[in-house]
Amino acid sequence: MHQTMIFKALGCADDSQLQFTQMRTLMWGRDMIFDGICIPTDGESIVFQLESVDCREVKWQLFSHHQLDTPIAYPTTDVVSFKIGQSHHRKPATVLTDHFGLTWNYQTLNLHYKEMVIELTAFIS
Repeated sequence: MHQTMIFKALGCADDSQLQFTQMRTLMWGRDMIFDGICIPTDGESIVFQLESVDCREVKWQLFSHHQLDTPIAYPTTDVVSFKIGQSHHRKPATVLTDHFGLTWNYQTLNLHYKEMVIELTAFIS
């Protein structure tokens, strides 16, 4: 799993928990931005954004077993597994959460943390 890359970039331990708290799309899904939190087993939570630029193909799988008494647009969801694809639309990224599964191709994948932007695809061979 490539979650470890995100943990290292954020300075979190490998046994930390990733959660997505919101998602935004621009240009009808061409760009996708996930707001997230890294929750370490000890220490303070770290807020980040994961930005996919120039998405070309997106496949969603929604899990209907989650029912909320008061539905909200984006309930916080745990990231179960995350695999960074390859940039320039060569290999899709995949993410599995408690609420959805997503597979998508992108040009670049960026991690925004504090005032830094880290291109995650640069770490993939």
